[in-house]
Amino acid sequence: MNTTVNRRNFILLVARNSRIFVKSERSSWKPLNHFTCKYAHSGVNFPEKSGPKDYLISTNPERNQLPTEKLITGSESKTVHSDNSDNRSNMSSTATITATSSGIPAMNKEAKAGLSAGYNAFEHPQIKATLSQIAHIAPRFALRSGDAKVLSSPAQFYALLKEKIASAKKRIFLATLYIGKQEHEFISCLDKALDQNNDLELYILTDALRGTREAPDTCTASLLAPLVSKHGSNRVHLRMYHTPNLYGLRKQYIPQRFNEGWGLQHMKLYGFDDEIILSGANLSLDYFTNRQDRYILFKSSKLTDYFYKIHQAISTLSYEVVPLSKDKNPAGFKLTWPNHPSIIPEPIEDPATFIQKATETLFQLLRPEMSETSRKTSSLANDEVSELGEVEHDKDVLTYVYPISQFSQLLLPDTSTELTVLSRVLSMLGTDQFNWTLTAGYFNIHPLFSEKLLKTSPQHADVITAAPQANGFFRSPGVSGALPGAYSFLARNFLHSIITKGKGDKIKLHEWSKGIVNVADGWSYHAKGLWIACPNQPNPCMTVIGSSNYTRRAYSHDLESNLLIVTSDPDLQQQFGNEVANLKVHCKEMSLDDYEADDRRPDWKQKLFVRFMGDKM
Repeated sequence: MNTTVNRRNFILLVARNSRIFVKSERSSWKPLNHFTCKYAHSGVNFPEKSGPKDYLISTNPERNQLPTEKLITGSESKTVHSDNSDNRSNMSSTATITATSSGIPAMNKEAKAGLSAGYNAFEHPQIKATLSQIAHIAPRFALRSGDAKVLSSPAQFYALLKEKIASAKKRIFLATLYIGKQEHEFISCLDKALDQNNDLELYILTDALRGTREAPDTCTASLLAPLVSKHGSNRVHLRMYHTPNLYGLRKQYIPQRFNEGWGLQHMKLYGFDDEIILSGANLSLDYFTNRQDRYILFKSSKLTDYFYKIHQAISTLSYEVVPLSKDKNPAGFKLTWPNHPSIIPEPIEDPATFIQKATETLFQLLRPEMSETSRKTSSLANDEVSELGEVEHDKDVLTYVYPISQFSQLLLPDTSTELTVLSRVLSMLGTDQFNWTLTAGYFNIHPLFSEKLLKTSPQHADVITAAPQANGFFRSPGVSGALPGAYSFLARNFLHSIITKGKGDKIKLHEWSKGIVNVADGWSYHAKGLWIACPNQPNPCMTVIGSSNYTRRAYSHDLESNLLIVTSDPDLQQQFGNEVANLKVHCKEMSLDDYEADDRRPDWKQKLFVRFMGDKM
């Protein structure tokens, strides 16, 4: 029996793992997103079209087969059955909608319960196909509900760091660009943890150029060196990575700060025993107080072990920080090469051989074979990848994570996984009306990513970047002071492309600001990430978290490590939704007119800066 109802009377099924489809008497079945409607916590807004139309709502458009449904007339409801009762076994839940006088249905408790079941991302055909491809590129790990927790503020991040340092039993491993020269409290936390637990070992990896920039004055290296003096090099392992791109005359003549444009250790990995925090934040006062970033805690021994292996591999390719007395060296430290030149030469002495050895060290770590190897005997017994790469998992697995890294300066040939995987993900966005949000504090999006984003047809999408006054380089002395204007110029160009492509009604550009950086109560913005929601779904089911700014520089010069997360866990999806909403609180939607204001119009210096320094930004 086929049933049609008046446009103010609705048939609705809220079913997990299903999309909602709509059919009028004069049209074929179409996904609900083809109409002007939204599927959200507050209710389901059905098409507001002029003229009388009848609509039939179902989760199964095949052959007009309808499972048991709720027919709503006004505030009354009754159950309508189709002739094909076998379809009822496919339903996870049903929900009753009470129609309001305005024609917009209000969602009752049953409906909310249906939504709380979460959307099964692994059943979406395009996500499934994309994950099949990624399964042959990058490692993959399974998480259960509660294994991931999203933080929202710098204060939460700092409090959690101190908590995990204090409770660590066996190991703490930290990878960051630098540790702020005022972070005496943070160093004290590490010192105290080592004092209280003789079994604890500390591994810290930072960048050699950024971490010694201020020497012989206080810098990252001089702050950390006393920990080695006190606790010994067998318990405190300090390494500083130096890019092989800076050697010879470049090394000799390019001044400090400028030389960092040739490559940095940019990963942000904060591991404690069997837990790890992935973030875009470094370890300094502003990141702990008034610099907005992203942070996710993962409780997974296998995932943590994987990133520990990445940390250790880069550490073997790095200089060791050795403490010295002030009378021997005013800086209080020196950098020594811990490897014999015949095994791994210094990057500044023999960069070609160094890269060859680095490739041998890192190649296997990036491969999918680094996925969990004990599936057969673990409780996740059915968590496997088939020969076709399709994800097969048992009902307990709600979340999969894929570590993706970009080590282009160390690999020949370049087998980095981040650019490849994200390219696949962004290509997927063009295959359906996926909704997405992209944020980058430093807006210099890789041209390949820009091209793919502009090919998408979302129901809605948002790009969030830092306003000039929320950029950490705002009013900075020297050449770096030109960066906020240059990033603003690039954001304006992207917005112009959006409008030129006729997608200004779907893709919006926002600037984040909260006061003025370096002024009382002013914040800066450093968040980076991608969130993806399936059509008509209120919350993202995919996100990318990590160190990358998605810039040209990230995919050519720096070391980056990130995590692609795909989840059907309703709680985690809600956390992702809340994370995006939290970032949008301080956002302003931008128009091209905004960029024509006297203080925003790009001048020739900004254009010249972008032209010649674009790949270093």
